[in-house]
Amino acid sequence: MVYKEEEHHRHTGFNIILFLIVISCQVVVFIQLFEIKERLNKLETARYEEDIYNDLIALPSENNSLEVVHSRHERSVNDTLQEARGVIGVRGILGSPGPRGADGRDGRDGMPGMPGLPGLQGPRGTKGEQGPPSPKGNPGQNGSRGVKGDRGITGVPGTDCTLNDTSSISLLFQTLLRVNDQSPNSPTSQPIIENIANALNGGGTMYTRWGRTTCPTLETGAQLVYDGIIASGYFSHVGGGGNYLCLPNNPEWGNHQDGIQSKAYIYGAEYELTAGNSPFSTDNAEVLHDQDATCAVCYVPSRNVKMMLPARRTCPENWTREYHGYIVSSHYQHQRSEYICVDEAPEARPGSYVNTEGVRLNPVEAQCGSLPCLPYVDGRELTCVTCTI
Repeated sequence: MVYKEEEHHRHTGFNIILFLIVISCQVVVFIQLFEIKERLNKLETARYEEDIYNDLIALPSENNSLEVVHSRHERSVNDTLQEARGVIGVRGILGSPGPRGADGRDGRDGMPGMPGLPGLQGPRGTKGEQGPPSPKGNPGQNGSRGVKGDRGITGVPGTDCTLNDTSSISLLFQTLLRVNDQSPNSPTSQPIIENIANALNGGGTMYTRWGRTTCPTLETGAQLVYDGIIASGYFSHVGGGGNYLCLPNNPEWGNHQDGIQSKAYIYGAEYELTAGNSPFSTDNAEVLHDQDATCAVCYVPSRNVKMMLPARRTCPENWTREYHGYIVSSHYQHQRSEYICVDEAPEARPGSYVNTEGVRLNPVEAQCGSLPCLPYVDGRELTCVTCTI
């Protein structure tokens, strides 16, 4: 294909050159003919003037007129021109067309044009609508542990204290109350203070029986102080209280202003027991899931110390078992809360089978890793028991 194109270019170039040569020859011939004609004209003019002069001299006087001389001279000039020009020949036949010349080569690329002037800035677009809020992200990781603080100054040595020294007992009790005021949200400060105060006062202790409205009076001699509803902070809120309270069924109000002002709230608790995830007995409630959880505050006058023992169903030797059950807490992806021991056969507030959310009580399962397995079992619900002595 390339060879044919080159051959075509060569034929085309040859034809062009031949055409230019023919045109050049015709132009040269035409110029030479034009020059010959001019020379003949000059020659004829000169001869014409000379002949007229001679004729005027040679003619007799009666025939010596300009019109006669001019007429004679004109015939002579015509005869002379005819002889000079000769007879016009017959036109020759046309020659055969020559071969087609080769196609010419492609021309070179032109020089790139100058860059155009920058366009005018377009009008500013309209402001878009605000997008929908993004979903709430997962809670962040716990921060690193802070640097240990400096040790405080050494206190003044105290005096000896005995249970019979009423002034020392009063001072110790006031100190404990001040500690409790400084950290009221601690889940362990209030039980410790109650136990020590009861021991100093000569006997008795109190505990909360989570999930029931009665105390084991016949079994342990515990007395019901009041019953109520389990309450705490909303399961997904990041602020507010994290400990559980047993709110009484008959609250008393002080100074108040109805409406939402304080930005701190408390909600009732519901059992969060989906299918296959309920270790509790249904002796006291046929259905527990999404029902409101109850509680009872009990007083034991004959024993001074209490404890909740996790992962056990029995108490140590010489201790009295008040009740046993299963440990519950908030969901691992929700706001942290304390662990409490709910009775193995919990009750539900009558007529509360409505999912109103609030506080969610989830059974706690063991997770192997830093928790050794065995003796613990991965995914098994933990038991608990409340004991007094």
